[in-house]
Parts: sequence; structure tokens; C-alpha cells
Amino acid sequence: MAYRKERYRLRFLGLSEPMEEQVRQALQGAEFRPPKSSMPRVTNVLLFNLWEEMDLTALYSVVDTLQLGPAQFEVIASVVTTSDNGGVDLPEYILRLIRRTQCSVGFSFVSTGPDATGDDNGTSKE
Repeated sequence: MAYRKERYRLRFLGLSEPMEEQVRQALQGAEFRPPKSSMPRVTNVLLFNLWEEMDLTALYSVVDTLQLGPAQFEVIASVVTTSDNGGVDLPEYILRLIRRTQCSVGFSFVSTGPDATGDDNGTSKE
């Protein structure tokens, strides 16, 4: 059976320190993560995981107040799988967030290779 993990994150780019603090205050309980990059921090990046039960009401208010546009924040849908193909059906709570905020959307698809129980890794046995 193939392994598959989906994750949804919201990423803010280039916010000033006061703006970043407003977003953090609106999302009490969110676990903010630094971006995975060895490059020096060129622009401020604020990244956190989204989950279905998360209350985003305060975030919507901050986004409206700060007048953030699609270039400043995006939903990132990421899939890690042993399959070499597939797609993503965004869950309703992510679609509501995108519709409400008009943010950008990005996708990441990572194939870790065929699963050990079914595929032959491209080798043939004759």
C-alpha cells in the first residue's frame, strides 16, 4: 500500500515586525515554523500549519485591517507519497479560507519512490 501524507500551511511573506505580531496575536495556539532553507533570511516569512478545527475569525479581521493581498500570503498544499503520481482535493475548510481571503495557493508534490510492497523499482525480472 502506498504512503501518502497531506499537509496544509499558511505562509506570510515580507510582513513588517508590527504586522507579523498582529498575525501572531490573531492565531494564538498556532505553531509557527521557520522556513526550511539554508539561504539567509531575505524577507520575513511566517509559516504555520492549518487544521480543520482552527478558528480563523481573528485572522480574517487582521487580513482585512492590514489589507494584505495575494502576494503577501498563500495557502501551501503539500503531498508526500510513495506514488509517482496523484492529485490533491482541497478540503472544504481550506477552500473557505482561500475564498474568504483571496490569498495565493501553492502546491508541493514529493514522491519518495515506489512502495516496498508492490512496485519493482523499475527493474525487470526475466
